[in-house]
Amino acid sequence: MSYRNPLFWSVIVTIITCTILTACSLTEQSIKPDYKLKLEDLKENYSAEQATADGYVVIDNSTLLAGEKIWVDFVNSTAQGRQAHVRIYQSYSKQDDSYRVKDLRYDGEKYLLSYYDRTGDTKEEFLFQGEYKYLNRSIYSWSKVNPIPAEYYLLSDSEDATAEGYLNSLLSSTHKPYNNCHMIYSRTVDNEYAKRASYGVAFCDIDKDGKEEKCYLGWEQTSGVFTFTLTAYENRELEYYNMYRTEWYHSLRFVQAENGKLQIEGINQNSPPETHIFDITVRKGVIILKLGNTEIEPIKPEQQTARDDIINGVWRLI
Repeated sequence: MSYRNPLFWSVIVTIITCTILTACSLTEQSIKPDYKLKLEDLKENYSAEQATADGYVVIDNSTLLAGEKIWVDFVNSTAQGRQAHVRIYQSYSKQDDSYRVKDLRYDGEKYLLSYYDRTGDTKEEFLFQGEYKYLNRSIYSWSKVNPIPAEYYLLSDSEDATAEGYLNSLLSSTHKPYNNCHMIYSRTVDNEYAKRASYGVAFCDIDKDGKEEKCYLGWEQTSGVFTFTLTAYENRELEYYNMYRTEWYHSLRFVQAENGKLQIEGINQNSPPETHIFDITVRKGVIILKLGNTEIEPIKPEQQTARDDIINGVWRLI
């Protein structure tokens, strides 16, 4: 491809942009969120840079610019039933450079959403306020022609609500369980992230070395058995990758205690379903899971046929 070709420079700019965004997300300093300003004072002249400095989750169109750890901590804390508060700054540079600030709280029982919106006909401004029981995460490719996956978080009154179902409901007369839903967060991701973080993401110092790891909980395709993976990075470097074989689980996710302790919650396929909590420890460079008094060691390295793919794709993942 010639350097005189405009497509060449388009590709170069894309690569540089992605590299910068990746580096920023990995080196993002621990910012203590400051949500003292009222929503009515943020309707105009509030920039993405200010929002980043104030600890907001910043998304432009479908690209996450800042606040990944802040969002992930909110998700994993509320998954354990703890009260939490987060704000999202959503801008639309590809449309009209407008933005919207959304305030989301969890009171221990329900999610409370507030933001300023406008009516579709008269464009009259009003304060939207809604209540929801659940915050559901989905990874879904909207387009079948160009299947780029995206990560979605959907506020809903049903645990069964998914991004796919919600997006399809917008084009049909389908209502339940989508009659009270709100897409609070969405961003594009790559295929490796979609697989390795299919169950969730967390930030935690799992090996107690004083440095926080970025952890991925993912699904692994195997024949006839249920397996999942736990991957951890420290300062861009792959530090741990282990695969586990357990009973079949309907769902898995990270949950995080107030003291930062990270655990994995699994709901099995028994009738009625049982909830299992796995503790995470590191021993001699290997992540060990503990379910009650039972330790679950990972599958032996020689059986982890996907490990080389993980190492080779480390930059695509993080």
